Amino acid sequence: MTWLTLNGVTRNEESAVMDEAVPGKVQLIVGTHTEDAVTFWAQNIYKDRDEFILDLTSSLAKTCPQAKGVYGTPSSQKIYGGLFSEDKCWYRCSVQWHKEEEFHVTYVDYGNSEIVNRSALVELPEKFQFPGLARRYKLWAVHIPADGEKANTEQGKAYLHNVVYEKQIRILIRATSKDSTTLVQILQGNMDVGDEIAKMGFAKKGDPAHSDEVRRPARILRSPSILWARRNLDRGDKVLQQGIRPKLRPVFPDQIPPDVRRLRKNLSNNSKNLRNASKQQWGLN
Repeated sequence: MTWLTLNGVTRNEESAVMDEAVPGKVQLIVGTHTEDAVTFWAQNIYKDRDEFILDLTSSLAKTCPQAKGVYGTPSSQKIYGGLFSEDKCWYRCSVQWHKEEEFHVTYVDYGNSEIVNRSALVELPEKFQFPGLARRYKLWAVHIPADGEKANTEQGKAYLHNVVYEKQIRILIRATSKDSTTLVQILQGNMDVGDEIAKMGFAKKGDPAHSDEVRRPARILRSPSILWARRNLDRGDKVLQQGIRPKLRPVFPDQIPPDVRRLRKNLSNNSKNLRNASKQQWGLN
């Protein structure tokens, strides 16, 4: 467990950092930035979240003006202090790439990016070198077509921004892509936000199970004959209708998400009841 002291207050830094993205897990998060019509960033919800962020911002405001500038080539593995151009406040950031004296940075606690000059970057001490508070998310089974109209794409971004920005949202984690983006469904009552965005024409439905961006298991743990890919799902199966594909399901029964486990149990019970009713009808024991 890591403890961080900011402004004389010691807090558990690990509670602020995002939990591991576990497929099938339902989680509450709060949106911080919208990248496009299907991609957004969000922070974890935890006790004293507002106080932690306030202390972090205040501590950066005191540290960064006195900190050393960044010389030479910045490291992609380090966290720096960046002066955000819009509000002229200091935030933690990582450098994605640079060209001469221009640096493309991502503010790791919120997810927004911009290009800054070298004068807007400073070195940060070790106590600020912990993972970003925000994670990148992408809506499950929807994508923006390469030939999409810019105006339509901007409208989709505005719609998603209105859904997630500074709001507490409930997500269902589906998978993780190769670039570590977490693929999720946003659930609002019985409505799937990704489906709504596709219906309005801001994005298109896709098949994530066959997408190159989905991270595959490192190795097969059992014979391929027992994998879910071999299972023929009934066309009325709600899981299939929601865009969930067998190839992304776990191999072992104890790793199957609770919603799928309940669905399989209900299907099994319905089948058993039908068999018992048939036996009674024909006088069979």
